[in-house]
Amino acid sequence: MSEQSERMEIASTALFGEDDITERGFGLVKFRDEYGKQCSLQISSRAVCENEDGTVDDPLGWIWLGINDAKPQIMKTKARELGLPLPPGEVSGWMPYPVPDDVLMTTRMHLNEAQVRGLIARLQAWLEHGQFSTPNDQVDRARSDTVERFVRNSESEERT
Repeated sequence: MSEQSERMEIASTALFGEDDITERGFGLVKFRDEYGKQCSLQISSRAVCENEDGTVDDPLGWIWLGINDAKPQIMKTKARELGLPLPPGEVSGWMPYPVPDDVLMTTRMHLNEAQVRGLIARLQAWLEHGQFSTPNDQVDRARSDTVERFVRNSESEERT
């Protein structure tokens, strides 16, 4: 195995990001994207609740995934048209767009177990094939495996 292959193998098996916890004690992984933007993967505080019949729709709960802050920008030429003060220098390109503190811009996805499994399948297909789709037999097999795991987990929870 070449030195480059060894480095790639180590990188692919190492845990991604920096482990942390939120102020409320939920698991958090911090990382930066290709552009250096702060991102995170976080266990959601949304409670897992039983249905009236005792079943649970999302036994693992939910996660948050995405960039932490929108940091909106506006083209300088458009900012000038809107009467916004421009930073010194050339009047082209992008500049920060002032947004009031009481405006919320959601930048992270709130995903349940089924959505995470679907996202993982798409990402795995991209890693293996360079595209998000896989041949249908692989998709059908992945769906069957997911259903079987869910049924096994549900049955083992019923026994406890």
